[in-house]
Amino acid sequence: MPLPRRTPHFRRRLAAALLGLLGCLLAASATAEAGADTEPRTLRNIVLAPTLFESTPDEIHSQLGPARFIEELTGHPVVVENHARYEDIISGFVAGRIDLAILGPLPYVSLRQLHAGAEPLVRFREPDGREHYTCTLVAFADEVRPLPRYVGARLALTQPFSTCGYFAAATLLGRAGVDIERLDYRFVGRHDQIAIEVITGGADLGVLKDEVAARFAGVGLVELAATRPLPGFTLIANAATLDAATRQRLREGFLALQEADIARFVEWPRTLRRGAVPAAHEDYDAIARQFMRIEAPLQQAILREKEQAR
Repeated sequence: MPLPRRTPHFRRRLAAALLGLLGCLLAASATAEAGADTEPRTLRNIVLAPTLFESTPDEIHSQLGPARFIEELTGHPVVVENHARYEDIISGFVAGRIDLAILGPLPYVSLRQLHAGAEPLVRFREPDGREHYTCTLVAFADEVRPLPRYVGARLALTQPFSTCGYFAAATLLGRAGVDIERLDYRFVGRHDQIAIEVITGGADLGVLKDEVAARFAGVGLVELAATRPLPGFTLIANAATLDAATRQRLREGFLALQEADIARFVEWPRTLRRGAVPAAHEDYDAIARQFMRIEAPLQQAILREKEQAR
């Protein structure tokens, strides 16, 4: 059977179809090239979640300094997320919504239990240059008494997963033979709020970071006991969302910062202005062992707090 004869009309339709296909291929190629040229403008954000010790606007604004430095190191735009609770930082990190966090020892240990990809990059020096800090049990100067006589007293704590919260309070009171569960404790918030609670009579005792407590010593805050030195606050990278090369650039960049670079540090939080030292998982082994001893009562304390909040 002879093939049908191709008419001029058929040939025109075939040519149009081929031209249309060619146009689509050229457009796709141009789009791909444009995408390659504009890649820096389409980089995803890096999300940084710092720890805030105070509730002041200056403390919040100062987080932009480290954020800009991270942008310089990585080439990615950085978004700062300020979370009031460590639980929110930990859950966001595990879910992959947070790429970098600045955490104290206990929050890091808690995070590491849930997420093996939490990698400590550097530990920040304290405002006085130390590599470590302590948690301080404080009272108002006019009402100081031996620790065993504080049974039943009101105790102000920061957050359940704060190193200077239930963890440090249970440790310090335990040394004096006092069970924290025999005190009327409650979780108040940031470290400066603990100091204010004690000074204004809202609490008989409080536990907070030594550097913050020292700033309130002039208005009657007195140290009763202090923990052993603890590893400084740490920049934690999420290995599930940041590649190894990016993590290494961040580590090297922060370690290379010098205190003399005052033009950069002037806009940074006080707790991050003195440079950094290397960090490793082993730095937190002692904290992890202590945490295992108080984890069960701490979880009970968290449950009670949630029930009271309802």
